[in-house]
Amino acid sequence: IEFDELDRRLAYWLFEEHPGSSNAFYRRSGPLSKRVPRLDSAGMLNMAHLYLKERPGQVRGVSWFGTVADTLRDIDGFDEAVWIRKRMESCIGLMVTSPEGMGTGFGDTSEDSAGNIEEEIAPGMIFKGREGQRVEAFDPKSSGGEDGYRNSAMQRISAGLGPMREQLTGDFARLTYSAYRGGQISFANIVEVYRWVCFIP
Repeated sequence: IEFDELDRRLAYWLFEEHPGSSNAFYRRSGPLSKRVPRLDSAGMLNMAHLYLKERPGQVRGVSWFGTVADTLRDIDGFDEAVWIRKRMESCIGLMVTSPEGMGTGFGDTSEDSAGNIEEEIAPGMIFKGREGQRVEAFDPKSSGGEDGYRNSAMQRISAGLGPMREQLTGDFARLTYSAYRGGQISFANIVEVYRWVCFIP
């Protein structure tokens, strides 16, 4: 933020693109900032810098997501891990061992760069192995616990942002009407304070 001699706001220096974008990442000089005057040539507001002032002399605001940014990132990583595990659980892998070496194959075979032979199986296929062959199936077990962690994380996020967990997720299954009304009134009071103390002025 650029100020004049009387401590009045003159302009804002803003990045032309998000610092985390691919273009800014590959540019050696880093992201470039551009001067945006507070008032245009007609004296009208060119930019309204909206933030909640919590102490005297504060010139910038703190994002409401600052207290829950780590939790949001953890949920994103958790969901990705669950998705990968579910994909692994849906896969069926077999290992065939034979004391006499290779026997009858399952189906189409291919050879990788290390010389290992990979075979494919098809749904409904019946495999008749040679005597002495043993087939072992890889069966990954589901660990569970996804709902418990996600609910706990959503409660932390709602506590940091202000709304109830049910308002945040849209899941009202475990909430009575009176409890919802009480929480809604409490959250509405927070919104009204922000609206009349910060946004409208």
